[in-house]
Amino acid sequence: MSRTPKALMILRVAQVPWMTIFFLGLLGGVIPGFGVLFLVVGVVAAMMILFSLILRFIGWLCYSGDEGYQQFRKSGGDPYFDLTLPEGINNDSWAVRCGGKPEPRTSFVPPRDWLTQCNGCGARNQVPHGNCWHCGNNLANT
Repeated sequence: MSRTPKALMILRVAQVPWMTIFFLGLLGGVIPGFGVLFLVVGVVAAMMILFSLILRFIGWLCYSGDEGYQQFRKSGGDPYFDLTLPEGINNDSWAVRCGGKPEPRTSFVPPRDWLTQCNGCGARNQVPHGNCWHCGNNLANT
């Protein structure tokens, strides 16, 4: 499973004000058109991108010498989209949000407190020792 696309997260955030405008319009007897939809999505997208850029700049100022932060950014992590948006908008696990490998698709979803990730398959494991429940890889090498 890969990271949730940023465009999808923007649309999830934009649907709340658009649905509010739509239902308020229905109460007033007016059905808002697609122009309102595009305006709301555009404004929300612009605000989210602006906040993302501001947080990236602050991260660059404060953590430019921090190797952990640089690794987080290299792995595709974004301080705004990954660390501030709640579940429901960003449905990635915390292991993936914090810069880990994408998790494999299985019928078993590990609990949230399983944070040790297997280097072989990316599955979250309960403890940092023993073998991975998904692929059997030795976690001591993780």
